[in-house]
Amino acid sequence: MDLLFIRKKGFKKWYKDLDNTYYIMGSDDVDSLGSTYVLNKLFGIETKLFNSFSTLYLREDTELKDLEVSKMVGVDMDLAKNKCFGNHVTYIQNPDCISLNKNIQFGCKEYFDKFAGSTLVTIMSLYDVKLDNFAEEQLEILISIDTAFKQYFFDKFMFKYYYKDILKYPEFVDVVSKHSKNYFYDIIKKYNLHKKIYVDEEGYMETEIKLNELGEIFGIDLSLPKQKYKAIYHLQDVGMDIHDFVYIAKHRKVFSSAVTNKNFVKASIKYQ
Repeated sequence: MDLLFIRKKGFKKWYKDLDNTYYIMGSDDVDSLGSTYVLNKLFGIETKLFNSFSTLYLREDTELKDLEVSKMVGVDMDLAKNKCFGNHVTYIQNPDCISLNKNIQFGCKEYFDKFAGSTLVTIMSLYDVKLDNFAEEQLEILISIDTAFKQYFFDKFMFKYYYKDILKYPEFVDVVSKHSKNYFYDIIKKYNLHKKIYVDEEGYMETEIKLNELGEIFGIDLSLPKQKYKAIYHLQDVGMDIHDFVYIAKHRKVFSSAVTNKNFVKASIKYQ
């Protein structure tokens, strides 16, 4: 990742200090799962919390009292506070968030210059994961996560800016330029990349994402955690106009949020 961009965004240096004493709060899609895989391989960090955005789950072999908040890293979520890797524009500016969209303001032209890609590719670039040995099929799947390819078709300039200049991954520009949007939507459907990860009634993580097939393509074990998880806290999962959210942010405790279009916010809010 471009070092001047990192300085400009003011990324805190905690991401350089990660080791196996930290733990992950994962979330409910393949972007988070892929990101946690990379972080586990790089630093040995385990997923001990799971966030469905309406419920927080704790790994059953873990005691909540033993977890230090300062050692928690949210992955593929934009927390209102504490360390996290995210990828959305937010109204609440968390100084400890690592995101290419950090400090981008909602409701103005700058919003349309945002990065419309995945947390996974952000993390890979941040830690200088090289793409030299990635096959074209693998790159096509990576750029399909979070429908990241879409930005190329509505703003080629910004797509090239982020992937060539900032992320230092020009390979993605070449891959996307060869195909239509429908080509990548077919990849999403083929592997169920749009499906969610959830905790079932018995406490085990489940999904319809075709993780076995993806694991074979990438030559990795992309299976879900085998441990059971138990619900420990419920959140109010809401969507609202940004102006209504400004009021909510002043009077309620916001756990996480994301401006999903120019004037709309999705958020997890703590019950009073």
